[in-house]
Amino acid sequence: MFWSALTCQRFGLRRLDAAVSPEFNHPESRQVANGQSGDRSPHSKFSMPQRQYNSFGEFWPHYVAEHSKPRTRLLHLIGTSIALGCVVFFVAIGRWWLFPLALIPGYGVAWIGHFFVEKNKPATFQYPLWSFIGDYKMIWLMLTGRMEAEVEREARTAGASPPSQP
Repeated sequence: MFWSALTCQRFGLRRLDAAVSPEFNHPESRQVANGQSGDRSPHSKFSMPQRQYNSFGEFWPHYVAEHSKPRTRLLHLIGTSIALGCVVFFVAIGRWWLFPLALIPGYGVAWIGHFFVEKNKPATFQYPLWSFIGDYKMIWLMLTGRMEAEVEREARTAGASPPSQP
């Protein structure tokens, strides 16, 4: 059960028990079912109920909200640049099979932004493919000077104000 739950979460799939009983997805329902209290831990951002997205278009506003601070976006740009540099280097020296190692600095730098700047859980954990695509869309918008406007637009659509710049 534990393994299947992790596998389904990793690849963004719905578990059978969640499809049959949607309220089981809510953390407080799981806690009560497990005999635990309904109190939330101080890390409640990491145990929020997860929404299932049916398309990248539905996922994008969530992605933008999770990358609302400029420092987080800058760390993603730095991490992705290092990762791409590693891929080019590995191919250039004829050791192309080492390219998965480029994921280490790429994700490592980006996750620093999530854990210490944004203080949220990286979307990669639940939506690896859409998160990967979102990274490149965000970086393109950053390089073309349109990402800040996208963050403001998504914040207005969600009814929130954009974060203040630290």
